[in-house]
Amino acid sequence: MPTRTVAVPMAGQDLDQWVRRFDLLADPDRLRILHHLHHEPDLCVSDLADAVGMRPTALSQALRLLREQG
Repeated sequence: MPTRTVAVPMAGQDLDQWVRRFDLLADPDRLRILHHLHHEPDLCVSDLADAVGMRPTALSQALRLLREQG
């Protein structure tokens, strides 16, 4: 019978990183931005703003948050 391995509990800092990442992705606008960038990585900001239905300034703020979180 194969032995089962038990996952090691996450350390505080590692867990905090995952919490921030999932919180970041919980926003529909940011998730839409990532989806569009995944499929069309060379979009300029104005075209991306049009594609996701955001103002360029709001998009720039969302992109800044995404960039800061990696």
